[in-house]
Amino acid sequence: MPGLAAAVVNAGAAKTDIMRSAPWYMRAGAKALGPVIFDSVETSAHNAVESVRRDDWQGPIYWGKPGRFEQRTPIRLNAAASRRLMDISSTLTGA
Repeated sequence: MPGLAAAVVNAGAAKTDIMRSAPWYMRAGAKALGPVIFDSVETSAHNAVESVRRDDWQGPIYWGKPGRFEQRTPIRLNAAASRRLMDISSTLTGA
């Protein structure tokens, strides 16, 4: 679709405050295991930020590993669903 760049980014488990509203046992697990399983916000955002800063990739792409921009997998979009999404976005934003 002309003018549309699509990407799906796996942000991983980022170290954010999202767990503050989780049940106590999830907060305790996150506190104990967090240093091992959570990615920094910077690592989690890396692929999304790189994708908008660079012109050397063609969408649609899936990045499965946070922080590893070069590890990407092409994906196929449904043209009808993409058109509906763009139409709805235009309606909502007036663009």
